[in-house]
Amino acid sequence: MNPSAQTSQQNYSVMAGLALILIGGIFMLRNFDVIDIGHNWWALFMLIPLAYALSSAFKRRRENGGTFPAEARGALIGAAVLALVMCIFLFDLNWGAMWPVFLILGGLSVILGARS
Repeated sequence: MNPSAQTSQQNYSVMAGLALILIGGIFMLRNFDVIDIGHNWWALFMLIPLAYALSSAFKRRRENGGTFPAEARGALIGAAVLALVMCIFLFDLNWGAMWPVFLILGGLSVILGARS
């Protein structure tokens, strides 16, 4: 395995590990009645692919000299969509009220895609 691939794998492992630690901490606080996350606790597991998408975006940015290439912008938009879906589930938000945000994110994606 080349050094670049090994560093990339380590970064993903660190991000996934941090996501699991965060989820575990939230569940521990829930068990001690410090916080109440309701019945949609399973949505917290979306933090794992969210961490992966963010790690991927910033890895591509670092490889591209500090600018976001199209792949990194796509990963950021994907992370934003995933974070929005997770928040809708966690906070029992109304999908009917939140759907315009998906249009806004789609518009951002088109604008950012045109810049490449």
